[in-house]
Formats: sequence, C-alpha cells, structure tokens
Amino acid sequence: MQQLYKLIDAIPESIQGKLIKRNISAGETILYKGEDVQHVYILIKGIVSVSNEFKNGQRYTFAQFGAPSFIGEVESLAEQPIYAATVQAVTPCTTLSMSTSTFWHWLESDTSFSLLMAQLVATKMYPSSNNNGTIKFMSGKQKLLHYLIDQYLPYDKNYFTLTIKKYPISL
Repeated sequence: MQQLYKLIDAIPESIQGKLIKRNISAGETILYKGEDVQHVYILIKGIVSVSNEFKNGQRYTFAQFGAPSFIGEVESLAEQPIYAATVQAVTPCTTLSMSTSTFWHWLESDTSFSLLMAQLVATKMYPSSNNNGTIKFMSGKQKLLHYLIDQYLPYDKNYFTLTIKKYPISL
C-alpha cells in the first residue's frame, strides 16, 4: 500500500525520535498473545503470521500479511490491556516500534495518519465481518478448499496447483 509508505516517509519529527527500528529473524516472535499492550509496530519489511495458542497446546494460524502494515494497532485503538494473538516473523522482518502513548499522540496530532489508520483497521476487519460464521456451515471438503486457497493464494494470485498422488484426499 503506497499510501502507508508515503506516510512512513512523512512521519513527524516528534514521532521519529521515539521510533525503535528492529530487525527480526524468520521464526522470531514479535509479540505474544496475552502480553500487556505496550507497543504498536510498523512492519516495513517482511511477512508475519498471526495465530492463537490454546491451553491444549494447539496453535491456529488465522492470518498472514506483509509490509507495509501495523501490528498491535487494533488492541491499542480498542484500549485493550493485552494482545489478542501471537505475531511471528515468517521471513526476515524489519519493524519500527513505538509506545502506545506515542501512537496515540501521532493519531491525535496528524489527521492524515488518523484517516489512514481508520481505513487500515476497517480493511483488516471487513473480511472477518463479511465471512463471520460462514465456515461453520461448510462441509469438510469446502473447509479444506477454503483453507488451501486462503493459505496459498497470498503467495501467487495467478497460479495454484493441488497435486494428488497415490491416495485421494478424504474427509
């Protein structure tokens, strides 16, 4: 999203001095579900996955996105005390982090940033609102196809191959 890159290039000086640049290795966790919300991150390079861990040890990855994007902005905007999900680097990433108070100061002092943030959050939330509950009523086969398409189309929207060898997929 070019609009976000332009905004990053025009970060006010009062905010720039409070940003911390961090290089993150693939596989490294940026933030954990349940941690106190203290920072908002701007992902300026790389791809991250978003997942929830459960008490039984299961992990459900429900999103993956690349730069440029924000991490932790939804919790901060909703004034939630803890992060709702774990965010982990899939590829080497670079982030700019800021305290939640710096994030709020930027929102309050920069109308362009506030409008862009509203648009980004709405764009992030729309798919779940639009599809909420749909997967619960799909057959097992439809759920598998939905999962495969959802996981593999972000990599190459023009090409998708599902090869079946020896045994057919059964549900």
